Amino acid sequence: DATAGEAQTVKHPGVLAAPLELGEKQALRLSLGVSPFTPRQVAVRLTGPGGDAMFGFTQARGRKDGELTCVITNAEAGFRLGFNPGRYAVEVLVGDAILEQSVLWPAATADLSFEIPPRPRHGRGLPELEHAFAPPPKQ
Repeated sequence: DATAGEAQTVKHPGVLAAPLELGEKQALRLSLGVSPFTPRQVAVRLTGPGGDAMFGFTQARGRKDGELTCVITNAEAGFRLGFNPGRYAVEVLVGDAILEQSVLWPAATADLSFEIPPRPRHGRGLPELEHAFAPPPKQ
């Protein structure tokens, strides 16, 4: 639910018709229930137009019904994707413990916009250190 609390639902193998909008200070929360088996690993991959990709992993069960949830904040995605705005493919990877029998599901697209962090100021810097060495002791 990237748009101010509006939840959208899609079932495998479907794809959301409209792209999700993920602006500053928003997060992409993906909740899914898998049946008839219980997956050991679930990952969400965001792939950008330049091939940049990031993974977000779910590690714990959400509710009692076995729902899995993965939350990717805009700040985390921006940091891991180099703050490159654009349309990203949202893919869900569901599998066993070693992802040997996994399912890759292209579930949606998302338009991401990032607040670019300010660059650090380059000041004058510290003065250069000077060392005065004592003469070696006479032997």
